[in-house]
Parts: sequence; structure tokens; C-alpha cells
Amino acid sequence: MAEHAHARREGALLLSVQNIDVSYGEVQVLRDCSLEVRQGEIVALFGGNGAGKTTMLRAVSGLIRPGAGQIVFDGRVISGMEAHQLPELGLAHVPEGRHVFPQMTVQENLEMGAYAPRVRAHKRENMAAVFELFPALKERRKAAAGVLSGGQQQMLAIGRGLMAEPKLLLLDEPSLGLAPTIVAALFETISKTRALGVTVLLVEQNLWESMEIADWYYLIATGEIVSDDVPERLREDQAFRRVYLGV
Repeated sequence: MAEHAHARREGALLLSVQNIDVSYGEVQVLRDCSLEVRQGEIVALFGGNGAGKTTMLRAVSGLIRPGAGQIVFDGRVISGMEAHQLPELGLAHVPEGRHVFPQMTVQENLEMGAYAPRVRAHKRENMAAVFELFPALKERRKAAAGVLSGGQQQMLAIGRGLMAEPKLLLLDEPSLGLAPTIVAALFETISKTRALGVTVLLVEQNLWESMEIADWYYLIATGEIVSDDVPERLREDQAFRRVYLGV
């Protein structure tokens, strides 16, 4: 952990990852990793390529099972649960690479996000909220998702996640492959999701944009959390300077 005194974090504990190990076959990817996300926060998880960031999100969303440790979400142990059970509890995962259904319209893609029984009745209100957040999607609601630009497809992927009324939204590299002007607008929108009562755990290579909107960060290197604090402290963090700046 960083060597200075930590800032205090407000808000109720929403996600607690407690000392998890994750392996793919013989290869151990995460070692004794712990992190916390509090209600209303945007928490950024930073690290170099292959550090274990995506694996952390996959473990939280039930796509892979930790070999040790446990994950507690909203007061409930979820580390033994199946991925398809978690949206019903209020956890949504937008994986890297967008994964929209190209033949389906924008509206049909969004409706796919509202399959959990607890949110079906609110589909219309939730779609209106998504269209307010992403006006470009409203304009193209009848268009096939496959003809959208990369930025619009990313908006659609996030919008589909929001249709599930998540308490916690996991975002994996949302800015990957997007033009800089689109990236700035995307990060502004991610910060606005707070107004919908959504907490965010964000994996991003785009450090400076992420630091602008994050309340807290964790730095992961070779499968271990090496520091965490408020983003303002990141520039003086020795582990960060080693991992990213090579000094």
C-alpha cells in the first residue's frame, strides 16, 4: 500500500473483495487481492497489460471463481454464485470490446439489458433515462447496432448495462479504440451515471481522464494490489511511478 496516511472514504460499503486468488489452469493471475467500493463512488483500477485488471472484474461478476478468498456485494457473499444470478442483485458488467448485437436495433439491444425480473416493469423509464444520458442513441433507436460508430456502440453497451438498474456497474476499458474527442464525452457521461444512483468500478488504460472522474484508485501489478488512495496522490505514488513511468 502507499506509504502516506490514507484519505477517509465516505458511503456504505457496497463491494468487498477479500484476499482472492484467481488462476487460469497453472497460471496464477491474482494473488491475495483485496479492494473495496463504497456506495456512490467511481473507483478506478489501474495497471499495466496483463496485470490482472480484467480478471478482477470477471471474478466480481461471477465469470470466473476465485480459488481462495471471498467477494461480498451489498452484504451478501457472491463468490460462489453464477454470473447470470448477479444482475438480479444489482450488478452489471460491461466487458471490453462492446459486444452489441449487430443485427438488432439500438432499442432492441437496450431491451436485452432489462431481462432481470426485478427491472422488467421499469423498462420504459430506464430507457428514457439512458436516452437522456446518450442523446445520440435516441436519434438512432431504430438503426441496427452494427451500423453505429465505435463511440456509439460503446454508449449502447453502457446503456444496456444501465437498463439493468445496477447498484454497481463494472466497466472494462470503455475508451479502448475511441477517438480522443469521443473519449472526453464518454468519461463525462460515466461521471453522470452517479446521478442515477449507480456506483462504478472502472478498468481503464486512459489514466488522466480516469483520474479526473475517480474518487479512489487501486493499482495492480503482476496480480497484486500495490497501492490505493485518492487519485490526486497518484502522481507521487512510488509504485505507480515504477509500473507506469519506469522510474
